[in-house]
Amino acid sequence: MPVMLCCVIVMAVANHTNKEKTLGDLSFSELTGYRAFRVEILKKCESNRRHDRYFYSDREEDAHPFLALREQILQLRRWVREHAQAMLTEAPNSEPYVRRVLRVPALVPLVPSERSGLKRLGQLFVPLRLTWPRVQSVIINVKTLEGRTFLYENIYKHVLRIRGFGHNEYYCPSIDAALRYLGPPALSEVKDLGMMDPRWVQLASRFGLVKISKVMPYARYGVQRLDGELAWILFCEKVVTSIAELDWLAYTEDRSYRRSEATAATRHIIRRMIRLMLVHGIAREQIANIFRYRITAFNPDQLSLNLNTLSAAGSVDPTAVFVATRDLMWSGEPDIWRYVVNEIGALTSADIGRFKQLLQSSSTLSIPLIQLLKTLGGNVDNLSQCQRLILAISRRSDGIVPLCDIRLLAGSPYSLSIDQIAQCTEYLTIPNKLQEYLQVLAIHGFGNASGIIAFQACYKNTSSSNLNVWLGMIELRGKGQSLEAVAEWVGQAAKEGHIDAYKYLKESIGLPEFLHLQRAEPIVRFGRGILSFLVNQKGLTSIQAIRDWYFRAHGVNKLRHWGELDASYNLLMEDAYNRNNFAFVASNYGCIRSAVQDRVVQQIGRRPYHADETTKDAYDKSYLELEIKENSKLLPILPIVLAETGGILLDSVLRHAWEPPQARQCHLAALTPLIDQLLSGGGPSNSQLGELESEAVAMLYKSTVQSVSSAWSQVCGRQSQLAGLNLSPHYPMRWDHAIRQLQAPLERSSLLALGHAKAYAGKFLPYSSEHIFDACKYLRAKRIRQSASDPWSLAAHLGVLIAAAHKDTLISEWVSRDLDATVHMPQEGADVAERLEQLEKMFSTTLPDALDRHVDGFVRRFSEADATFLAARLIGDEPSGHGGHAQLHKALIETRNTVMAVCQRWIVRERKKFSKDRSDIGATDLNAILTKHPASFFAKHAADLCTRDNTNMWDEARHAHLVVFDPKQRRLAGMALVYFEPIVELHADRNCLIIRAINPMDDMLATHTTSSIVDAFFDVAIQIAKDNGMAAVAFPAHCGMHLLSNLSSVEKDIEKRYIKPSITLPYRRVNEAVTESPRDWRREPRLISGRFYAYESGQLPVNSLYALWPGDLTN
Repeated sequence: MPVMLCCVIVMAVANHTNKEKTLGDLSFSELTGYRAFRVEILKKCESNRRHDRYFYSDREEDAHPFLALREQILQLRRWVREHAQAMLTEAPNSEPYVRRVLRVPALVPLVPSERSGLKRLGQLFVPLRLTWPRVQSVIINVKTLEGRTFLYENIYKHVLRIRGFGHNEYYCPSIDAALRYLGPPALSEVKDLGMMDPRWVQLASRFGLVKISKVMPYARYGVQRLDGELAWILFCEKVVTSIAELDWLAYTEDRSYRRSEATAATRHIIRRMIRLMLVHGIAREQIANIFRYRITAFNPDQLSLNLNTLSAAGSVDPTAVFVATRDLMWSGEPDIWRYVVNEIGALTSADIGRFKQLLQSSSTLSIPLIQLLKTLGGNVDNLSQCQRLILAISRRSDGIVPLCDIRLLAGSPYSLSIDQIAQCTEYLTIPNKLQEYLQVLAIHGFGNASGIIAFQACYKNTSSSNLNVWLGMIELRGKGQSLEAVAEWVGQAAKEGHIDAYKYLKESIGLPEFLHLQRAEPIVRFGRGILSFLVNQKGLTSIQAIRDWYFRAHGVNKLRHWGELDASYNLLMEDAYNRNNFAFVASNYGCIRSAVQDRVVQQIGRRPYHADETTKDAYDKSYLELEIKENSKLLPILPIVLAETGGILLDSVLRHAWEPPQARQCHLAALTPLIDQLLSGGGPSNSQLGELESEAVAMLYKSTVQSVSSAWSQVCGRQSQLAGLNLSPHYPMRWDHAIRQLQAPLERSSLLALGHAKAYAGKFLPYSSEHIFDACKYLRAKRIRQSASDPWSLAAHLGVLIAAAHKDTLISEWVSRDLDATVHMPQEGADVAERLEQLEKMFSTTLPDALDRHVDGFVRRFSEADATFLAARLIGDEPSGHGGHAQLHKALIETRNTVMAVCQRWIVRERKKFSKDRSDIGATDLNAILTKHPASFFAKHAADLCTRDNTNMWDEARHAHLVVFDPKQRRLAGMALVYFEPIVELHADRNCLIIRAINPMDDMLATHTTSSIVDAFFDVAIQIAKDNGMAAVAFPAHCGMHLLSNLSSVEKDIEKRYIKPSITLPYRRVNEAVTESPRDWRREPRLISGRFYAYESGQLPVNSLYALWPGDLTN
């Protein structure tokens, strides 16, 4: 229909035209007809464009109007090309308009001539070397791609037909460029004609390359060459002027560039950039590298201003500056460039290159700040070290430039140098406390420059008054200790905030040495009251005696009580001490308080909050007197109750404590067997619970009486679903202790060295902008030559090794996730032993192996000169005939050998500090029970699972709970969810055991190693599967839903030790036996595709599982 309409218009106009007129000599009436023709077609083009969801416009919103006209012309040509054949057939008079649109000369036919069948047959045998020049002579006179495409598709593809070439129905720009610029291809080259970049073909022809064999190394798609469109711009702008200079373009452009998205406006920006660089004298070879950088960030306006800044500065070589700063020449803010050149005085390319951190910023930098630093002795060399400080000050929320604070640090009595002031970022970005803070340091003897730098670590989170208290606690005890170790202790102690406990220990048993302060860290958290009980009532009159008790006591991880102990708490502590089980002290005390409060309220009612002050004061006095009276009545009874209940108090039990002994005994007699049943995975099974039963279940499973009572009827009666399984009454588990006693403090300076190494590694990472001279400032070769005994002196060398291996996944994860926590771990925290084991593996295998894989790539990042410089700073200058890269490679190997040996010796020393007492390094024996008893449903409440109230899961016969109890502490230790169902990829109908949601209780996780907990759960799961002839044991992929555990440390352990080493299960036929040993599957779990529902059936599907134990997979 569109073609017919255009033909009608053409025929109507054609009666008034002179058919003998040439294309360039149309009359007014003919031009009028052509315009009508063009308007009608453009309407059709606009309609097509609106319906084309993939249409891309070659103009921007604010582009020049001529670009829109150019787009219209292209649309017009494409439409005519597609419909020209129909138009010429239906309206031959349209030929002049078609020729005008497609720019086809009048002498070039638009339709093929009639030929006999014999001639067409003969055409097949005409060699390409004859047909190619004939077609080429016509094609080069057609001025549009659309016109050439039309002619090829309708006439010349039959002329050029040879082998596979003539069957190519698509006349692509590559073939077009070959026909226009190159000679006839050989038969072997025909297949490559469509695989060339047309712009590269055109560019090569300008340098006289017309043979395809000569052009292909430049033009073939996929070779390491710049995109042809960009190369053409460089040629047009006379950046590339010879064949030899084409080698400058042997690289690929920035990945953000998409040729199809390069608009005319983008090309205009590129040309402006190149012209500016040429005008200012930047070498053409360097300009040819401009496309290595993000084209979308090109900014000719900023480039112009920055180049003008360099020109105004005098004898600055713009080429050398471009080499040193790269894309910062146009991405850097002009104000920052002026700041670096004019204010700082960086007037050489090397000096300017040292200030990349500033040039990369967009902050407003303070001129008075740099002027002050220069008056204090700042020059280009040491001001480059101040970049982080300058940027931090520019980002202060209050906008104040702390000139007075800088003068304070530089002046007497502190006298910090410019290099030291550069390290004072924390001091100079937090306002209004520096002077007082420094005065406190000076009072306690830490007012010199080294002390000020060391105690900056405490500045952010410690007030001056707190600092005074903690330094007063140290007094002369810090003598002989490193400043870093003292500052680290102050920071940790201030963070924990147990000053009252430290004061009590100092007053009661004495803390004569800094060593005693360090060794008191794990025990001060109990508070003054509990420490007083241990010292005064139990005779533990030394730090070592209290530590010995701490490492052998059960359930003390969450034991806290600040202030003095009242009689009730003191009695509970006495009972717990005798039982060596402190797990229920806090909950028991809460029961006492609640029971006494209820008794008092029953007698005098609740406090009259809306009454006058006199009435409320009278009530408070009565309440206090009555509370003391009721407490005194209860105290003699508590030992009897605790003896009967095994050290556990419940509200319903204490409520009857004031009753006569016989009535009280009836209630007490029911509690102990009930707790015993619950600890064996059983408990009440009737459909309704009594008050005592509800409280016992809620207490053991850390739920509430209301939750237990409301859900009980929905979860009881499922015990028979496990009747078909061969289950033991319980399965033994052992969880290794994580908290182990140290006989001497950890080398805090060596731990801090790891933090310094991390910071130093950042100077050598790919995104670092530091100049090699500044990056190597604290790297001293003589330290590698000395017989260093700890990592502190080799922290910078270790940092270089970490940077060299940073691309390794294990190294990058360790640096980002674990390193900081390791540096600042407490002296005897829950995971000290585990972290030292991690460090031992890191320095013995992980880091050396990562260096073997990545050291070559690290070395290649540096120029020969920079590599030579870094090698010299690592191990010193050595006469060598090798290049810089070879020297650096050798230096890194020598550095690795020395640093790893030092670090391994340090770890051996640290591990020897652990107590050799086997009771200290042992494990906790636990009982694991697979159960569907209704009480065990509430284990999900204790673990705080998101499915804790989901009873639909509990209804399914495939589902059960694996609950873990500590028989000595008589408490829940952990739980997991277990499923029994087939995994078709392993066995069509035999059940597998699938385990997920492994959740130890928080305090158990804090005192036991994560790896031993995970392994213990998997061991029990495998034992159950073995006993019941199951096909396999597996766990699901976590899918980002915490399906493996609610606890991140458990999830990370499973990921690290089981998911990462896993391998895909190879294809196996049905009933084919497994040839690998179970140990192989445990070491490298098999990844399996299979459908598993993590909630009730149909909910939360998981499509991948990891099998860690194979059973009998045959029939």
